Amino acid sequence: MQPQPPVVQPHRVKLTTFWTHQPSVWFTQVEALFKTYNVTDERMRLNLVLPMLAEDTLIRAADIVNAPYVLAEEPPSRDLPARCVDSDFTDFAL
Repeated sequence: MQPQPPVVQPHRVKLTTFWTHQPSVWFTQVEALFKTYNVTDERMRLNLVLPMLAEDTLIRAADIVNAPYVLAEEPPSRDLPARCVDSDFTDFAL
């Protein structure tokens, strides 16, 4: 008998509002929650993150926010942390 994969529980993911003063820490916290609740789908991750971002942050990432939901090899959501952080923090995979 093979072990069953963990159940995805996106409804249990409770994100805090985006931290403009510590965005890299916020994205690290989000990634930890996604791992805890096995949220691996890029579209679902983006849908959970977008409501937590402030207007000015959404405007800085408008091309990602407005991108059609076509998930290619490199989904547009992978660029979101780079747009929200004024540093080299780009290792986060949304």
